[in-house]
Amino acid sequence: MKANYVRSKIRQNAKERPAVARAGACAKLVVKQATELADLLVDRDSSGAIEVLRDGLRATKLMWDGNARDWVEQPDWKARHDCAIAILAYRFGKPVERQMVVAGSFDDFEKLVDRLKLSPLAREELAGLPGVERAMSESDLG
Repeated sequence: MKANYVRSKIRQNAKERPAVARAGACAKLVVKQATELADLLVDRDSSGAIEVLRDGLRATKLMWDGNARDWVEQPDWKARHDCAIAILAYRFGKPVERQMVVAGSFDDFEKLVDRLKLSPLAREELAGLPGVERAMSESDLG
């Protein structure tokens, strides 16, 4: 009976306040997953993982050397890079990945580009970008 009550309450809240209901449900799920993960990881597991990553900084692979007609051990740069990134992310955190989403109609975009072409500040800021100089000079000709 309680399970049905909870489900009906969640559905009711989702209809009345969908963003709040979803955010609350997601937050509870994230907290639950974090506590489960914390329970799984103990100190020796994390220290063992760090040792594996440190060993990965010295990773090598076997490559066939046609001149020597034998297998030669060479550094595995991809594995080393991945381990270095993982160590840095563990130590300092993952870097911020920004992205920009542009929405609007094509006519609005053309007007925006025309305004940017006429703006001295935009010309100054965008001067070093590839292709911008050509676009700006074409607007001067047109």
